[in-house]
Amino acid sequence: MIDLPKFRSQVQTVGRMLADVGYDAEDFEIKSDNASPLAQLFRLAGGLLVVRRRSTGEERFYATDTNSAWADTLMNDLAHGVLAEPKKALGDGAIPH
Repeated sequence: MIDLPKFRSQVQTVGRMLADVGYDAEDFEIKSDNASPLAQLFRLAGGLLVVRRRSTGEERFYATDTNSAWADTLMNDLAHGVLAEPKKALGDGAIPH
């Protein structure tokens, strides 16, 4: 059973994180997965957060239990081009939004 308030909070957090680093949050689909065999295999109390980039089809899974560093892992993935091309740091020719 999905913890709807927690899931909404996670979706809002991901949306803010994406926008803060210059990505279009609408290009990302965010789903919660508490029941899949993968979530059950790892017995993740918080389930999985599935983040999919619509424009590329790239998809990543993040464990969202209380001890997880999923937000840091997502930001690291974005910084290294896993879900998208890494954004240039300000001062490297990027135009701030």
